[in-house]
Amino acid sequence: MAGEVKAFVMAAGVGSRLFPFTIKRSKAMVPLLNKPLLQYGLEELKIAGIKDVTILVKADKEGIMNYFGDGKKFGLRIRYIEQEENLGTADAVRYAKDLKGNFLVVSGDTLFFHEDIRGLMNMYFKTKPDAAMSVTEKEDVKAFGKVIFRGDKLTDIKEKTEEGKGFVNTGMYVFSERIFDAVENIKRRENG
Repeated sequence: MAGEVKAFVMAAGVGSRLFPFTIKRSKAMVPLLNKPLLQYGLEELKIAGIKDVTILVKADKEGIMNYFGDGKKFGLRIRYIEQEENLGTADAVRYAKDLKGNFLVVSGDTLFFHEDIRGLMNMYFKTKPDAAMSVTEKEDVKAFGKVIFRGDKLTDIKEKTEEGKGFVNTGMYVFSERIFDAVENIKRRENG
């Protein structure tokens, strides 16, 4: 990967659809094989060579901060930003405005692998767009946001309304600092 890249991890969500597992913890802290989901992601970031991490917190802020601390025991540098209100991904990205240069955004409750990170980052640095999104093809996109392309350009995301085969958002993005101008101009949808 070209240059040092920072990671911005969105871990502010409550996880109401995971009830009752989220009664005492956020969805990023739900255990899988005795480790929180968030820990798997942080370990993969480290393997991919990303060691500077900012975690967006709200729900279970203390639990996340107490578990991961400053990141040293995980071989990372971790800092935290508290989100005021959960208003969707674009709003969450606004909180990364102090990150300089290119940065990776991942969901704290999603399992991904360092190969996925490296693949997205390599494509990003090769083609140099302002933004890149990792997608995967699904037989039925109804439970996801269907990603609409015109050529190789993403033109829309239809949130949980379309049926059939298509590409869906995996919750992993790379942005340049120019994303913040775009985020300010995004109109909020009813579903976030």
